[in-house]
Amino acid sequence: ALAMLTALERVNSSLDDEHGVRLQIRVGVHTGEVGLRPGGDISGMAVHIGARVMSQAGDGEVWVSSTARDLVAGSGIVYTGTGPGGVCWIGVGEQQARAGAGEQH
Repeated sequence: ALAMLTALERVNSSLDDEHGVRLQIRVGVHTGEVGLRPGGDISGMAVHIGARVMSQAGDGEVWVSSTARDLVAGSGIVYTGTGPGGVCWIGVGEQQARAGAGEQH
């Protein structure tokens, strides 16, 4: 997710220069069991939690549930803020300043 946001920053530089527009995305990360429905749809609590986590994210942010955060402990990923319910976020580029860069959880 971080690599994708970093790449998007490069794309946005070109888009902004050439067309005066920028693409904005937000990402929510959670982990858990999901069910696969006929036709390829997914369902389950993990899907709902992931959607709720994503809804907290602002443009250019990756928000991570405490479950996903705990699973990557020791990986070197730095979380730059904490929101409601222990949900953490990772800021990228300009968003890092807004997210409180340098604060580690």
